[in-house]
Amino acid sequence: MKENIFTVKKIKKLSIIRMKFLLTMLILLVLNSVYSQNKIEVNDDKYSMFFYESLRMDLANDSIKNIENSTEKIIRIWRGHQMFSFSQKNCIYSRKFINSKNNKIYFYKQSLDITIDTISINLIKSIKPKVYLGCIFTAIEIVENNHYFFKSIGCKNFINSLIFEIYNEKIKSNIENYIQNLPSGVYKKERSSIGLVVNQPIKDVNNQSSFYKRTVKLLSENNIKIDDPLKQPLILINSQQSFFEDVNELNEKDVKSVRVFDKSKDSTYTRVFSGDSGKNGVLIIKTK
Repeated sequence: MKENIFTVKKIKKLSIIRMKFLLTMLILLVLNSVYSQNKIEVNDDKYSMFFYESLRMDLANDSIKNIENSTEKIIRIWRGHQMFSFSQKNCIYSRKFINSKNNKIYFYKQSLDITIDTISINLIKSIKPKVYLGCIFTAIEIVENNHYFFKSIGCKNFINSLIFEIYNEKIKSNIENYIQNLPSGVYKKERSSIGLVVNQPIKDVNNQSSFYKRTVKLLSENNIKIDDPLKQPLILINSQQSFFEDVNELNEKDVKSVRVFDKSKDSTYTRVFSGDSGKNGVLIIKTK
């Protein structure tokens, strides 16, 4: 009988311990949830939520530092593929280039001698979201007092003026040089259905195929220059947009025909090809 009483007491004691443990875990979960809500805040509109989720994915894929857990005061302004990150030390400008040819992502980054003190956090906080069709997506991340806040703002003159001033004075020439050295491919441009086309010629003579050399000579004879990777002729191989590296891979015996159209002297060009894609000439190659 005494053994049974002891067993019942032991079971009750274990049950109380388990209940306390479960209650403690529940309290910790609730506190953690409340803490997270206080720490991370996203403006309650569909545009902000959508861009916040896409940005989190973008950060993971592109290895841009996630600032949600930062204790430093930071403001990041996202405008399309561009990002301005202001801190107490400086401003870091970053621009993303997505190459549709090789599906790789390239980043240009530049540190600027501008601090967060040059902009008004309170003014940025007070900006109300407003979305216009055809407007480049602009969003704001703010980290202050261990609190993260995100909102999309659409087109705002204050933000646009700030970005325009920084970009024109500090970055324009450097970013143009960077683009000149990007690998060949089509890079998506903001608010445009036509991508930025970079087409690098094969600079190493030892790596140039005999067909490539013949093609370059043919272009030269038609007054088409290939020095500038941003002002190259439109290259079509079997009706597909191609690049000089694709031309270099062709074997001369596999080529059926090669034609060059120069806008300045060939009227056929103006009838067949229109728009900006072939403004620097057209090279058409057909294989057997």
